[in-house]
Amino acid sequence: MKKVVISALVATLALSPILSDTSKAHASEKTRTPIQEAQKTGEQSEISIIKPYVFVQKDGTIALKDVPQSVYDTYNLQGLEAHFEALNKRVLNKQITIDENLNITEIGIKALAVYGSWTYHWWGYDRKFNNSQTKQYQDKLNTAAAGGTIVAGATAWWPPVAGIAGVSAGYWALLSARVGANNKGKGVYVGVTWVNAFNVKPL
Repeated sequence: MKKVVISALVATLALSPILSDTSKAHASEKTRTPIQEAQKTGEQSEISIIKPYVFVQKDGTIALKDVPQSVYDTYNLQGLEAHFEALNKRVLNKQITIDENLNITEIGIKALAVYGSWTYHWWGYDRKFNNSQTKQYQDKLNTAAAGGTIVAGATAWWPPVAGIAGVSAGYWALLSARVGANNKGKGVYVGVTWVNAFNVKPL
């Protein structure tokens, strides 16, 4: 089933770019990510649609509640629950805390957007790459596109999203192209959701 989901995602990538390129205003409709897809009706993002069903339990862990089956299936919330499972292990091991507003803080680390590490969010991960890091990241992506091995969470280059190691070479090639296109000499911002959908912006 996992392979089917990944294959479907890759097929979507081949037909329509999911990585946003904010440097071109006229591309706003053509570069919608899965997060932005729902904005076509009601101006609601995927994240804002799912957020009302996300809550923090008494033990500090995070979970879904009262999600309609249609919403669960449409937005691949099985993948989100896998992400929650990873977050909850860190909560129980006292590595992170999740507050009632769903903000995540790493214990012992300043709550700042830092270069060089992925920041935890209930919907996935993001980080900033400076210009030098962006060039290195693009090299890593090109290696992955050429068939190099990806080990999720093994290095700072790959966000620990469930299933990311199984994404196709074509996916990494597209991401590499978007990272290069968005780097204007100051680096890039990269966000990735529970469905391995990346959003890239220039810094």
